[in-house]
Amino acid sequence: MSLRQLSSNSVFFRRIVVLLIGALLLSALLTGIIYNIASNIIFANIKEKEYTNRASTIAEITAQRYLGNMSPVIYDNIMAKTPDLVEATVIVNMYRENDFSASYQSTQDPKSPEDLLEIQEIITKYNYNVMNRKVTSFQEKLGEDKEAYLFVGYPIIAVDPFSQNRSTIGSVYILSSMADIRGNNTNLTFALILASSLAFLLVLTPLLLAVQKLLAPLIETKNVAQAMSRGDFSQRAQAKSQDEIGDLAKAVNDLADDLDRTLNNLMLERNRLEQILNGLSEGILAVNTEFTLMHINPALLALFSVEDKSNEAAFAEIVEVCDLKEPIQRVMILREGETKNLKFRSRSITIKIDRLNDNKGNVYGAVALFRDTTEADQLEQTRRDYVSNVSHELRTPLTAVRGLVEPLADGIVKREEDRVRYYNIILQETMRLSRLIDDMMTLSRLQAGTVSVEPQIIDAADLLDGLSYKYKKSMESHGITFVNLTAGKSLPDLYMNEDRLEQILVILLDNAMKYTPENGTISLDLTPHASAADRWQFSVRDTGVGIAPEDQDFIFDRFYKVDKSRGRGEGTGLGLSIARELCEQTGETIWVRSKPGEGSTFFFTVRIYREGNKHE
Repeated sequence: MSLRQLSSNSVFFRRIVVLLIGALLLSALLTGIIYNIASNIIFANIKEKEYTNRASTIAEITAQRYLGNMSPVIYDNIMAKTPDLVEATVIVNMYRENDFSASYQSTQDPKSPEDLLEIQEIITKYNYNVMNRKVTSFQEKLGEDKEAYLFVGYPIIAVDPFSQNRSTIGSVYILSSMADIRGNNTNLTFALILASSLAFLLVLTPLLLAVQKLLAPLIETKNVAQAMSRGDFSQRAQAKSQDEIGDLAKAVNDLADDLDRTLNNLMLERNRLEQILNGLSEGILAVNTEFTLMHINPALLALFSVEDKSNEAAFAEIVEVCDLKEPIQRVMILREGETKNLKFRSRSITIKIDRLNDNKGNVYGAVALFRDTTEADQLEQTRRDYVSNVSHELRTPLTAVRGLVEPLADGIVKREEDRVRYYNIILQETMRLSRLIDDMMTLSRLQAGTVSVEPQIIDAADLLDGLSYKYKKSMESHGITFVNLTAGKSLPDLYMNEDRLEQILVILLDNAMKYTPENGTISLDLTPHASAADRWQFSVRDTGVGIAPEDQDFIFDRFYKVDKSRGRGEGTGLGLSIARELCEQTGETIWVRSKPGEGSTFFFTVRIYREGNKHE
């Protein structure tokens, strides 16, 4: 490919050429600017050193003239030639009075009296350093044009031949315009620019030829890649060069082989995935961001009895029946999953909608999972009805038992021991039936979602101190030792509904009391959670009879009771179920660890309060 063809067809070539030319021009420009700045400083320093040496010589001969070691004629002749030799203005100021007391001003170029007066004022301002025998250099602006001048001041020091005392008798100042100093640099700057331009022109042509040779195989590789993008994997790039471009050509050839194999594997995996989805008992519906059907499985067609229709027609009917368009679009926009429950021909269906993300996290569609929950819902409803019916039935004997109080109150029962016995029986049955009813109603309210579980900021230490005060005497009356392991610890504030948290702890402590014999121990503790940084865990440990392994999986089920002979009372069988329901509704977890004969430990998690919890 010729240079002209390459320059007309390759955008990349044109960009590289423009970049190279721009880099060369910018380099030349920066070189000129940096050289100009640096040369001004360097030339000023050179002049400063030159003027310092000249001023030193003038100061020395002036001191000789002051001491009488040089005749006035010789001194005047030397000073008359000094401006031409120095090519600058020379000013000598004497401070001591003797036969040589006049100051000397010699200028290379004519100066107006006003300029000379301004020069003397400037010298006076900086003369303190010179009087202290220090060489002084500075720049000041003079005249109406405020032209910059370089001043170099040098002290005139005389040595007394008898006492050898050194004294400053005057000063020598040499000054010159900065414009004159820079004028010597102009020719060098021009020569530098001319040399840079010629070097740029000489380098440009071979540089273009090198870029052409470098890009030719790269363009060939690009053509192969474009063919691959069209699905043509038969073309291959020439990988002759032993450099990065040759490596690129080899990589493109390997990529073509890999893509061919990968596409075949993807087709195979796609077929397998489709077979798996079609074999699921749950219905699957997938759409893209344009709400176009991507997949629908036979289970979903059977669930809505649309097997005899095309997939597109069945999709449209299911979306209309379930009113799915808005929820699916909302999931794709908000990127949060949704769950929807509906009734269809006396069947209960739960629809779980979630987004589909690519490997970069971008949403490219949504999937809906349809699950027939009719049987589970019916079973749950039966269980709820059973609790409600049992509650209603238990209120009748409770009323009858309480009704026995009336003949006792009327004095029908005469014997004191009979009355006491009746009172105890009525009280025990009333309390037992009341607890059962309360537990069942509490569980029913939890399942119905009518119990408040709004989180609050809780002082853990105050809560545990209150529970310790309530239970310590009660447990001591049963011969049980109660230990609050949190006493003296630094505890965080908790973030949970305080009533629900206390209710869970009361259930666990009551349960521990029922199954802990006399001389046993019950301990309460709050410690950090092992794997969740934002949670701590409560533990209620007893030294009771423990729970058999076959019972541990069921103790949180409603109405489930372990062997009655192990406890102090029968209970209602609902306490631990209520505790689990409370934990689930507050987003926490409850579990148990127990060994028969060694006691049991119940754990449940609780979130600690941090800034920002209220917004979660």
